[in-house]
Amino acid sequence: MDEFRAAVQNSFGNVVDVNTLKSITSTHGWTNENYYVDSKDHRRKYIMRVNAPESGKSHDALKFEYSIIKRMHETQGLSNVIPRIVLMNEGRTFADLPNYGLCVLFELCEGQHISVIEAQRSEGEDIVYNVADFLGQLHTCSVDSINVPEDRRVDVEKIIRR
Repeated sequence: MDEFRAAVQNSFGNVVDVNTLKSITSTHGWTNENYYVDSKDHRRKYIMRVNAPESGKSHDALKFEYSIIKRMHETQGLSNVIPRIVLMNEGRTFADLPNYGLCVLFELCEGQHISVIEAQRSEGEDIVYNVADFLGQLHTCSVDSINVPEDRRVDVEKIIRR
């Protein structure tokens, strides 16, 4: 863990307090590792996601995924349910931590998960509407009109054609 903390310090030390890194245990079979971490001033909390090299995702594929997450966060009505990506120095989205993988930092969305059914009717309708609106915008794209990395092209074509 000390080597990992040093790698995180090197890339995110101006934003986070590496002494607060705490692993989030996941048993869902994914290759990503996730950590809670506090901001340097201890006023904000983040989730740090480490995309392990064995995930097989290229830098371009991850940049593309994060650009979609960023776009969804910026969509009216989704900013409270899609976490904001915290940019590092020089506006970079993620860091390549040697021996660990590609790492990105998200703002922690405080609260608890609720299903749309459990939400207040108007809030649930707003969430469904905004997600549907974003997906509708996504479906109007053609794969040729967006910069999709080659190793994600088939996945994106499937999403657009649904």
